[in-house]
Amino acid sequence: YANDELGSLERILKNIGAILKPQGIVAIISFNSSEDRLVKNYFREMEKEKRAELLTKKPIEANEEEQEKNPRSRSAKLRALRVL
Repeated sequence: YANDELGSLERILKNIGAILKPQGIVAIISFNSSEDRLVKNYFREMEKEKRAELLTKKPIEANEEEQEKNPRSRSAKLRALRVL
């Protein structure tokens, strides 16, 4: 990745607890498997440590109609988390 997108994403994920107030919600849309894996694993770790609650047990993906309108949405996955 030319612009260190994964490094930037990892830094943001590590600081979610400091950035958001309790009950704050973060939603992240990933567009490739590397980003999604990083988000999924970090969100699960936060939930396991009782620091957050997963709002999306499975990622939300674009439906067929949206994919027809916007082909780039095909790879998008949205995951959301509430900080405790």
